[in-house]
Amino acid sequence: MGRKGPSHSDVRVGCLVKTDNLDIKPVFWEGFFDYCAERPDFVGAYSDPSDRVENKGWYATFGLGRHDVHATAYFAPRDSWVGVDLWFTDVALYERLVVLRREVEALLADLGGKISWREPSEKTRELQVRLDTNVSPEHWDELYAWLVSGLLRMRAVAGLLNTYN
Repeated sequence: MGRKGPSHSDVRVGCLVKTDNLDIKPVFWEGFFDYCAERPDFVGAYSDPSDRVENKGWYATFGLGRHDVHATAYFAPRDSWVGVDLWFTDVALYERLVVLRREVEALLADLGGKISWREPSEKTRELQVRLDTNVSPEHWDELYAWLVSGLLRMRAVAGLLNTYN
């Protein structure tokens, strides 16, 4: 697969055509985890996700070595968007990141997509980059690349918190 053979998305599209189950989320995530496993930068940052259990949901989480924040990748085929975020359970930690808003947004600016600082509840906070896009299978290779770039950027953003502890 890849440069000398069919792309990940070509193989997955073929699998989708052969199946009666049209829920594409598990197929998307399996391909994404395989894509991530082939990226040394991703494996170095988050470890090899290729042996994860089947994911039927619209998001996947990735640890950052802290219990109070994690990175998330989103695939929302119904609404045609993908995204990445940092999800905080420590309100004070999130508030420290807000103080660094200019540096954070500079790190995320060239990803494309909309940057949102969300305060959904008193217990959690979220920094998200959402990309409204065509999520059909023929675009998955580009979406995988965008998600990996976004997750690596989110790890860099979380690293800012270590600098300012």
